[in-house]
Amino acid sequence: MKSKGQAAIEFIFIVLLIVVYLFSVTKPIIESSQGIIEDIDTITRSNNEAKKIVNSVKRVSMLGTGSIETIQLFIPVNGEVGCYNDGNIGFKAKINQRTLDGTSINPPVGLCPNNLCDKNFSLPSVNVTCMYDAPTKGTQKFKIVKTDSGVSIGPA
Repeated sequence: MKSKGQAAIEFIFIVLLIVVYLFSVTKPIIESSQGIIEDIDTITRSNNEAKKIVNSVKRVSMLGTGSIETIQLFIPVNGEVGCYNDGNIGFKAKINQRTLDGTSINPPVGLCPNNLCDKNFSLPSVNVTCMYDAPTKGTQKFKIVKTDSGVSIGPA
């Protein structure tokens, strides 16, 4: 009889060790993976929204004066998309923003110094005039207008 009870207690300890292992080893790995996926999502969505402006500017620049295109941007929480008067359109995306104290469980990325990814798209053949304060966040609606001197981008 005593050996049956001892086997049950040993089985409970083995199950307890497995549960402790699962929580102490796999949980941080899952959290780190989730953070990396969120960062990739922020960068990708910010990039797509900046490209949406670039593509609209290219389309409107090939049309006649007075042509207008309206676009709506859905910029992620840690992203900013901007149009700059030097002819560039770009985005900035903050990554590794998972903890309240500013530290991150993910290692730094070489392509994004100081956890800030910054990319600009230049339009050398188009004169771009921004009619709003760049960069912008959140959901925004923009009007891209072909003028005599180039293309202007402003709020719709």
